[in-house]
Amino acid sequence: MLTFQQKKDFMMTQLFQAKSLNSSEKLVALCMVFKIDDHGRSDIRVTELSDMARRHERTIRHIIHALQAKIDLHVTFSQGKNVYTFIQWAQL
Repeated sequence: MLTFQQKKDFMMTQLFQAKSLNSSEKLVALCMVFKIDDHGRSDIRVTELSDMARRHERTIRHIIHALQAKIDLHVTFSQGKNVYTFIQWAQL
């Protein structure tokens, strides 16, 4: 069983090397993984992603929709904010 840090490093490496993602999609996904918890979820706000990735909030929302299709990112709304779950995390 991998440790939290090993899982996080693996996810970041896979996202960074993904040929199916453009540079903006990679950047946003990496920002999400940077703020990930032990269960593979990130509850980072769109405004925080916008600041970290230096992209407009509307662009971030479009990228999130693209990531849902490209990397099977699961998005749920909980307690006034979105929660992004990386399905692959459970497989590690």
